[in-house]
Amino acid sequence: MVGVETDARVRVLKGSGRPVNPLAMRLRQLCQLKIADEVFALPEKFATEADRLAWLKKLQPDILAVSASDPNLPAKRKLMSCVGGRVIVVLPHNPKISTTKMLE
Repeated sequence: MVGVETDARVRVLKGSGRPVNPLAMRLRQLCQLKIADEVFALPEKFATEADRLAWLKKLQPDILAVSASDPNLPAKRKLMSCVGGRVIVVLPHNPKISTTKMLE
């Protein structure tokens, strides 16, 4: 399963000019890649640790895949330990590649 941040959450996290592509397009593109059984929008109410923990308890994932540059990596590890899962870094940090740099 792949959860995708909503446009409103991306604006909060990344700024007013984001996301570059709207949620519907991002969902469609991920579905076309056929890398997951399910692709879905994360809930709008997802800003607090309690919100995220409630969602993780509902889904009960074994693994949460993240990038190495995720600033919330320690918090995500803590949350996943609460639901008996673990965090795996699937994308190493590459400072030469980022949407922000592409937009600049």
